[in-house]
Amino acid sequence: MGGVRQDHGRKRGELNLSSDDLGGEIHPAGTVEAVHILLVQSDESSRRGYRVNLELDGFRVSEAGDGAEALRLARYDLPELVVLDLLLPVLDGWETLGELKTDETLRSIPVVILTASSEERDELRARERGAIAFVARPVCIEDLIRAVRRALVQFPGGGNGRHRTPVAEL
Repeated sequence: MGGVRQDHGRKRGELNLSSDDLGGEIHPAGTVEAVHILLVQSDESSRRGYRVNLELDGFRVSEAGDGAEALRLARYDLPELVVLDLLLPVLDGWETLGELKTDETLRSIPVVILTASSEERDELRARERGAIAFVARPVCIEDLIRAVRRALVQFPGGGNGRHRTPVAEL
């Protein structure tokens, strides 16, 4: 998973963006209020590690251990982005992705797939079903954060109806 990152002096709730972090897609650095991410991962230890690193990067993170719980949480407190594993109990990641993308309230929420599968066909299938990024594990935490940030640049405010200042305008 890449271990826990250093905080680099950031305050909780700040998301410091630079062109390096976003693959050169924006130039100015800026800070935005904490973005809400729903992290869906069945393995509790991995989920905790991802959560800690995302929080250190300034995100507000809620967690689900299976697809059914993820849908309940998403409907209760609309996240701006979902990080979704495909191998989940109760309701697997494919079914969860399908529900997210067909539900009127949830369909605009960007989804980043984070999974142990490195199969090209799984990536293609995920994108065809509405995922905007596919990150194969094991993953360097910086790659996950970069994918999350790129998704947020593409979909400022995510799917919860909040209209944030687009990151590129900061």
